[in-house]
Amino acid sequence: MKKLITILFLLVLSSQNLFGQFTTLWERKSTSSFPSWMTTNGNETRSLAYGYLAESNGGVKNHRLVVARALSNYLHILNAETGADIGTLNETGISGGNVAINDVEISDDGVIFACNRRDDNTSNSWKVYRWDHEAASPTAVINYVSGVADRLGDRFTIVGRADNNTLTIYVASSNSARVYRFTTSDYGNTFSPSVITLSGTDYVAPSNVIAAITPISAGVESDFYYKQVGRQALKFNKDGVQQGGAIPSFNRINQNNAQSIKYLNKIFNNQHYILVGEIESTTLNNLRITGVNVTDPTVSSTYGATASLGTNTNGNKTGDVAFKQNSDGSFTLFVLATNNGLGAYTTNTYPLTPVYFPGTNGWVHDNTTKAYLKEGLGGGTYYYGFTSQIVQNNEFKITKGASYDYQWSGGYWIPGSNSANYVWTIPQNGGNLVVNGDNIGDLKAYTHFTVKEPVNSSSVTVGVMTLESAPKTINSVTDNFTSAGNDVTVTVTLSGAKAASEKVFVRYTTDNWTTSKVVEASTGSNPYTATVPGADVNGTTNNSYYVLTTTFSLIDNQSSEYYDIRTINYSTNTGKNFPLPVELQSLSARLHGPNIILTWSTATEVNSYQFVVERSDNEVWNVVGTVNASGNSNSPKQYSFTDNNLQQGKYQYRLKMIDNDGSYEYSQTVEVDIDVPKEFALMQNYPNPFNPVTNINYTIPVDSKVMLVIYSISGEKVAELINETQSAGSYSIPFNALNLASGTYVYRLIANDFVQTKKMLLIK
Repeated sequence: MKKLITILFLLVLSSQNLFGQFTTLWERKSTSSFPSWMTTNGNETRSLAYGYLAESNGGVKNHRLVVARALSNYLHILNAETGADIGTLNETGISGGNVAINDVEISDDGVIFACNRRDDNTSNSWKVYRWDHEAASPTAVINYVSGVADRLGDRFTIVGRADNNTLTIYVASSNSARVYRFTTSDYGNTFSPSVITLSGTDYVAPSNVIAAITPISAGVESDFYYKQVGRQALKFNKDGVQQGGAIPSFNRINQNNAQSIKYLNKIFNNQHYILVGEIESTTLNNLRITGVNVTDPTVSSTYGATASLGTNTNGNKTGDVAFKQNSDGSFTLFVLATNNGLGAYTTNTYPLTPVYFPGTNGWVHDNTTKAYLKEGLGGGTYYYGFTSQIVQNNEFKITKGASYDYQWSGGYWIPGSNSANYVWTIPQNGGNLVVNGDNIGDLKAYTHFTVKEPVNSSSVTVGVMTLESAPKTINSVTDNFTSAGNDVTVTVTLSGAKAASEKVFVRYTTDNWTTSKVVEASTGSNPYTATVPGADVNGTTNNSYYVLTTTFSLIDNQSSEYYDIRTINYSTNTGKNFPLPVELQSLSARLHGPNIILTWSTATEVNSYQFVVERSDNEVWNVVGTVNASGNSNSPKQYSFTDNNLQQGKYQYRLKMIDNDGSYEYSQTVEVDIDVPKEFALMQNYPNPFNPVTNINYTIPVDSKVMLVIYSISGEKVAELINETQSAGSYSIPFNALNLASGTYVYRLIANDFVQTKKMLLIK
């Protein structure tokens, strides 16, 4: 009687299994928990947005969804974690347009924006309103008359933050080739427009159909993806010129759906990951993830889709998607389908390292990589192992043995799925099984495979790969390391020529095994060679490598005991030493008024490209700026970055250090706490002397009537910068003396009973 073999193993990652399947958090659809402010046939509710919002000015922040164009009230607030109704936004003063509120977006710093829909009247304005928190009243920040008969506001997109002026708003015309881009220089209170005219081989201007845009980044230099109903998706540069060919896989059934798209701020395996709302008249009302090659948009992949929210007629094919990036690397995804409901889903979390080897190599033991063994399958002796490639020619293949003992051809991994649609079996008297690329999107990190036992009809679950011969041992390893920056060839001699199903790998690290890379020793016929690229070589003691085959040491057939999955290693993994692209010496952060100044230094740099500054408020990491690196340097370098006008709270910062070849490492994390000021204070302006712009910082411990005035040395008032009531906090006010003559000036702060004066020097 054959007994059960189960082995849990960690798949080597590829783009095919980055996200795997989705887990449903909550759904509110017509068959269950349908919102009272939606209808099943009215076509009203068309948009949603996710944000980390404050309840009131300076109040507690919460994860929220805001849904637009609902019944009775335009804008409804939901708990993003449960889907429960919270309330509605204040709509005082909202007016104008063919639809007063049609779409909603939330900036990265938690400011809500919503727009009207203006059809084709040249004198009717397109409006955007702003809410600073859940209890705020709206303020119109865009009141734009284009002067041409463009339909605007079916869909608009916001990227960036208001508090650092990276906020950028895009709106595509629904009946012309024009795209309108709005930028701000006063923290999202007013905006300046520019017009982009789209052009390209595959581009056809829309004719009263919804068009959506998702930029790659904030600012005016970003490429963006564009999708209109009835057409394939396209990629454009900042000037509106099509990049590459049409994207084939934004639509699973046809090109008439998928009018809502969002870039997930994720690049993996040289692909942009795009969240797509698959919205069709009756069949599709769900979301999915598509990967688009960064340099060739015609190359794309699908990474899974959620089930449809319903089949109620959605003739306008309207809906929306949003996402929240979680601290563990996963995403929470949100979808709204008009007339059908809305839902939230999480992606599976996968590490972005290609392999993991527990046991004697110094890593913390992971229970999910243990083997549970009772008896050999098929009556023979089998050896367990794995390969770095999941697919060969886009197929997974199992071949039946002479006695239906299910030998795995070529040592391939076999993917599995919990979905009833993808239970892959080999019948007792069946032939070979081939699973093609249609099921790639359903890969999971821990794979189980169901087959019929050769002797009887009961099922056994198998999560192993078998090899037809015993593993080869490693006799010796040499390399030709010469100097930093040069490729290193690693030569591996085995105990004999390896079987076709075996592979040999060199695993190396650039950060003392926090992360690692794997290259295959595929050249030669024993010995075999692999190349460590010169970009990862600088001769320091930071990095090392070791060599392994794709098989493990033989596991004895003993009763239900757990055994480590062991690698065959060389010289206890000491190996050679290689470099980091950037050797970071220090990273610190300090508070300066409402600003945080980061400073860091490097000892050496090899092919370094850029430092990306990321900030977190204990929720998600967001990019707040970039600083160019020095390229190649053997001498210390100093860098700094200022994060301006922050609110009270605790902030964490880290650096993403990017090499010229796209590889990157993260620095350690530093933390700064911006607390409520304990006293009134006026700081010396910075810089000083200045020409022509300087910043004046001050703190107020309680809500105060504040005046900040500039005087000439003779006492003449030359500028009034502030005259308003302000909340307790730290402030940084820019002063531009472009129209003033060189000389000494005086600035005075009056806050309630506090008065203080300081001098500053303008030198032109």
